[in-house]
Formats: sequence, structure tokens, C-alpha cells
Amino acid sequence: MSALAYLHEHGLQAESLPGDRIAVWPGEAITPALERWIAEHKPEIVSELRKSAAPAEKKNQNPHAILLKMAEQLQASPAILRALLDSDDMQDIAEGVISRAHLLAYFRQMYTP
Repeated sequence: MSALAYLHEHGLQAESLPGDRIAVWPGEAITPALERWIAEHKPEIVSELRKSAAPAEKKNQNPHAILLKMAEQLQASPAILRALLDSDDMQDIAEGVISRAHLLAYFRQMYTP
């Protein structure tokens, strides 16, 4: 069984963050045993996430549509997320310079409902 399949089997989701960092959620589902398992299998998880990641983000994508999807995922207002970004950020999203994983990490750090 793959590491990601194991996480999914336990009700967890994972995503790759910049560097060799990962995010695993929901936090309330992570038991001490699962936390140890994640730490022990982190290289495998990172590898699988990189392999499953889509090729470079599409250019000329709609940044507003992306923000809407992220707002749904984070259970946040799209307007609040948009307020955390400037026009250069929106252009970078449209051009595929900023990855979805990077945006999610940023919003999780900056936005507290």
C-alpha cells in the first residue's frame, strides 16, 4: 500500500509544501501513532506527492476561480483571501508562477476564521 493510500485510509489528506515539507490534515484525526508513522514515512510521502503532482501549473489560468476553490476548501470567504493578495500575486497565479500548494500554505498561515 502506498503511503498516500495509507493516509487516505485513515481519513487524512496530504499536500506538498515548498522544500521537503508536507501538510497533513485534519489535525484532529492525527493520533500519536499516526504522527510517528508520518514522521517515519515522510520521504515516501514527499516522493509520492511529487509524482502525483500535476505538471507545472497551467499558464493563463483564472486566478479568481482558483481563489474560489481554495476558499471552499478552507471554508473562507473568497473576498478575504483576495484581500491577502496584491495585483502582482494575482498575475503570478494567472501565469502559474505561484503553485496551489504554496497558496494554500500561505492562506493557512495568514487566515484564521
